[in-house]
Amino acid sequence: WASYGIIVVASHSPIAGSGSSLISGIQNFIDKTKDEEHLFFGKIARKAGVAGHSQGAIGASFATKDEIIGAAVLIGGGGITSVPTVFLTSQFDFMRFTALSGYRGSAVEKGLVVKSGTSHTEIAHSREAFKIGRRWLLCHLAGNISACKALEVLGSSNCPNGVVECYLENRSY
Repeated sequence: WASYGIIVVASHSPIAGSGSSLISGIQNFIDKTKDEEHLFFGKIARKAGVAGHSQGAIGASFATKDEIIGAAVLIGGGGITSVPTVFLTSQFDFMRFTALSGYRGSAVEKGLVVKSGTSHTEIAHSREAFKIGRRWLLCHLAGNISACKALEVLGSSNCPNGVVECYLENRSY
């Protein structure tokens, strides 16, 4: 995602499921960009996206309650969110129920992608998951119209190759 202008910060916290390490890391970075001598001064958006896999997806869903978060990509897990969110899971993901529950319970713009024949760990390394996640963040954080249009396939009966279910609800673009 970094090659598309998305700053990527990884949390190696043993309590990634709380979302607190994501928020503190993002806030720390944004605070530094207010310094006129910082490399990214005036170049970083004031809204951030969060993404996570498994426990990290649960933490990312909690992090969406913070006003600094503008979009989320939850892979192989997650919960109810308060910002536009895409939930990515698979037929054989043992955490699929948390993604489905989060999707159903979130009253925001949301997408759901269920890949065929992929396990919980494999979904995190799926090329299609990265592509959809990148488009989701570019659409909702940068207002990238072509990324938004590319997501429209999720709301059609023609899901992307290798995807058995896809949905898109409450579109705002």
